[in-house]
Formats: sequence, structure tokens, C-alpha cells
Amino acid sequence: MTITDVDRHTIWSGIVVFNIFGLFGNLNVISLIALRTKYGNLLTILISSQSICLLYELVGLVYGISGVLIIRKTCFYLISPYIFTYCVQMALMAAISTDLLLSIAFPLRHRAVRTTVYLTMLIIPAFIYGITVIFMGVFYMDETEIKLCQPPLNLPFTVRRVWYFIGLVFNAITVLAYIVAFAIIYCKCRKLYYKFQFDNSDIERKAMKSLTVLILVFIFSRFISTFFANFLNFDGYPKEVIERAQAYMVFPAMTCYSSTFYVCLLRSSEYRKIFWSQIVGIVGTCGEYFSINQFIETELDNLRRTCFYILSPYIFTNCFQMALMAAISTDLMISITFPLRHRMVRRRSYLSLLVLPGFIYGIVSLCLGFV
Repeated sequence: MTITDVDRHTIWSGIVVFNIFGLFGNLNVISLIALRTKYGNLLTILISSQSICLLYELVGLVYGISGVLIIRKTCFYLISPYIFTYCVQMALMAAISTDLLLSIAFPLRHRAVRTTVYLTMLIIPAFIYGITVIFMGVFYMDETEIKLCQPPLNLPFTVRRVWYFIGLVFNAITVLAYIVAFAIIYCKCRKLYYKFQFDNSDIERKAMKSLTVLILVFIFSRFISTFFANFLNFDGYPKEVIERAQAYMVFPAMTCYSSTFYVCLLRSSEYRKIFWSQIVGIVGTCGEYFSINQFIETELDNLRRTCFYILSPYIFTNCFQMALMAAISTDLMISITFPLRHRMVRRRSYLSLLVLPGFIYGIVSLCLGFV
């Protein structure tokens, strides 16, 4: 069965929900200073990559709202940073679990290694994976129509098989490192050496417990879905069935992108206090600013407000024309690069897609001005 309108609207709704809650949590974790250790740096890079993945899911949503015909080649070049980042974050999950294993098996050596060299060695495979997939996508690219602009549907079928297989290898490394790490902890506990040899600080120990829960979430979401995708690819299922199943695999992927903050929040009482104080501090700062400045008005404030209301149409039009300049240059580039496609696209949908950012820019500026 092919992808239907119900499937598309279900996926688009999920993208909106996960972007709201996922980006909120990821920004809280990134701004947390307590994670600035070796595994903390890895986790920060991972969450930054996952936030980029969440944001790029909105490209498919814009395509759906505008009703523009989705061509695989155009979609691929448009969200190629997302494909690269997706590969990087998948390999970083294996790097984090490997780091967890090394910190448990060799705690003293793990501390002695220089952070820059250590992180470089763990991150290089992620970049190689991402660059390889991008080059293969460019080499095998075609111009067929697709139903959704999201990976892996925007990749040719040959590249898709390689992409999922290498992803399964990284996922297997993640699971294997996790199992070995817990086996080492169990053996050390049985021999009564754990208290003396595993000499990390309390904060690091609690952070590692949270990371192990994150890996469990990863196993029951990303690993199972990747394994299922490889099973469908190699078992000879019809192409339509594979594409529909892969379209819905965006949900376990977005669960993996968004889960870090909420797992840490539920798993650790210390992180709950830190996150809560961080959120309250931001809200309190904003509240203090408004309580001091909102009701103490000077003659200059009154003049500024009056001027703003009078010139608000000009402010909106200025923002709108600035975005239109970018739209005109983009239209010129598309008409030169893809002349036939440029003529075939429906004019109303095409213009709506180019004009919409200008309206959003103007409205946001006015709303911020009112606030």
C-alpha cells in the first residue's frame, strides 16, 4: 500500500508536536554547564545534531502545506544537511556508548586521555559515514516524484539500503558496548572491587546512569526500527510497503531526538533541581524585567509607542520586501538551474511558498514590537 493523505497528515502532526517538546528539552540540556566533561561534550554534540534533525523535519511540513510537487533530487539537495547530521548523530550514539564502556573498564586511563584527541577519534567515523551517504546520494540521484520530503524517502533505493545497513552496524555497536559495560559493572560488584576501582564523582556517576537509560530508549526505538527496515529491505517486500513503513519510522527517530531532557528529568533528582532552577531563573529574569520596565513609562516610551503604531505598516512592508528580495533571487536561481521544472510548477503554490517567509518575518517583528 502506498503512502496516503492520512499517513502524510499523521506524520506532519507528529513533526509539529516533537519539534515543540523536543527543542524545548534539547535547549535546556545544551545550556546545562554540569555536562562539560568528555561524555558531556559528546552528549552536547549529539543533542545539537538531533536538534538540527528536528528542525529539518519542518521542511517536509512546508512542502505539505504548500502543495508543491516533491521531486527527489530537489528534496535531497534541500535537506542534505539533515541527512549528514542524521548519520552523524547515529554514529555519535555508538561513540557515547563506547565512551561509557571505556570509562567503566579503564577509568584512570579514560581520565588521562586528552579531551580533544579523544573526541576527535570518536567523532571521525560519524563524519565519514555522513560524507559517504551524501556522495552516494549525489551519484545515484534521480528525478522521480516522492510522497514525502524526508530521509530515507529522498534517497535512491540503492543508497537507502546502504544507509540502513551501516546504521544497523552502528546501532549494534551501541547495544554491544552497553551490554559489555554492564557486564563489567556486575563482575566488579561481585568481586567487591567496584567501590575502589570505579572512582568517578557523584555527578558523573548519576549522569552515566541517565546515559544508560537513554541508550535503553535508543534500543527500543531506533535500534528496533533500523533492524525492521533492514529486514524489509533484504526480505524482498514490495517497494510501496517498504516506503510506507520507512515513512512512519520518523516517529521512533524523533523520539530518539527528543528524549534526552525528559529521561534526565525523570531519572535524576539532581538534574530535576538543576533544570527547574534553570527554567525558573529564565522565567524570573523575564518577569523581573517586565515588572520593572513595563509600568514605569517615560515621555520617550510614550513617543516610541505612538511612533511604532503609526509606522507599523511600514515596518511590516520593510520586512516583507526584504524577504521578497531573497525570494526573487531564489526564483532566478531555480529558473536557470531547472527551467522546465520551473515552468511546470503550479504558480499559486509556488508563489505562496516564496511569499510565506516574508509574511512570517513581518508578523513576528510586529508581534515582538507590541510585546
